[in-house]
Amino acid sequence: MKMFAMPNGRLPEDQKSLDESGLLRRKLLLGGGGIAGALRLARPASAAPSLINEASNDDARRRPPRFLDADLPGPQGMDLGRRGAGANPAAPQSIVVQPGSGENVATPFPFNGKHLSGFLVSNLHYFGTETLFSADDITSIILTNLGSQPVFVSAVGNDDQSPAAVSPLKHTVQPLQSAVIRPGVQISTANASADGLVSLVQVRQPKNSTSDVFAEGDTWTRFQYPQGFPSLPLWISRQLQLDHVVKIDPWKMAGQPSPPSSEPLGYNIYANLWWLPAGSDAGVHDVHHHNFLEIHTQLVGFGRMQKFRDLKTAQQAANVELANVALSDYSFPFDASASFAGLYEEHRLAPGATHAPMPLVTTYNAWGGHSDVARSASAENPCFYYPPHQYYSDTDCIWIAFEFHRAA
Repeated sequence: MKMFAMPNGRLPEDQKSLDESGLLRRKLLLGGGGIAGALRLARPASAAPSLINEASNDDARRRPPRFLDADLPGPQGMDLGRRGAGANPAAPQSIVVQPGSGENVATPFPFNGKHLSGFLVSNLHYFGTETLFSADDITSIILTNLGSQPVFVSAVGNDDQSPAAVSPLKHTVQPLQSAVIRPGVQISTANASADGLVSLVQVRQPKNSTSDVFAEGDTWTRFQYPQGFPSLPLWISRQLQLDHVVKIDPWKMAGQPSPPSSEPLGYNIYANLWWLPAGSDAGVHDVHHHNFLEIHTQLVGFGRMQKFRDLKTAQQAANVELANVALSDYSFPFDASASFAGLYEEHRLAPGATHAPMPLVTTYNAWGGHSDVARSASAENPCFYYPPHQYYSDTDCIWIAFEFHRAA
């Protein structure tokens, strides 16, 4: 376990309360004023009347210690019994939804509630966001482009011109990128096809994430790590599989040149939320439970995706002595290179940001004997070969993960 010392090398007196909270793996304890003032996850005793401090044995896996009880209604009218072949086994529930035909079909996420609300909009063409979100709402919408077409965002509502019409008030969000837009704007694609797909998420109560996220036990569960892996405070929501084939060029989407004679391939989209408390990491890993292309869009808080040179070195570093990170009012977020062995690149994520895809895309099983998730890799079903990587949270964070699984 790593902890970060104060600039004078001493730990605060309330370190014990943080240790007892059981939520943090690495405790980022900041001294000084300004933006680098004290960062705390544990709540004061004065809040005790509305806190649930003890979880029953049955709830221990599903509910974190010390969370606020709140009413978070679950999704309505969804079949929660179906589970796609690529579903994450750690998710509390996974559902398969087949959207209807026609343009601009909105599929709600199975983790929607009063904290946040979101949809996948398939067959995107001309779409006014006021259909799903009130144009009078002051809360912004986080848009992630999951299709192979650029998505045009127009500042003028009811814009019936060609999406490609030149205007400084109509610009594009490229594939696998994101933007923060206002409710009521129009989004569009050049043509209505299955390749037009966006995620739209509105975070309604960002300052009450702990209470609202965990208010309903079957919406979230603590991620169960493999044997031998340290127990980390990572939580996963229900997962959605959109049974809707999106044709993409995986090499192009990952920023690589396509092989000769390659053609777009069909993929299904899986989506779920992750929650991680401040000063924690989700564990360094490379291979996933299936062969997929993934990206993450930040929804709440500030975090980072980190890449490492060597898996073993990075994982072993979790158990070495803490690094003394000299902090000042100007050094937050801190320089993580002093604290994570082998770190060579990271992407800082604020709400609305999406990191670039990380894998190398190959036509062969690049994992070799390390994993067989891509044992049948080919030009028709390429291998997504990842560097060792992890998510790190500077503050309490919620992000949404999108996975592209090869369609059967």
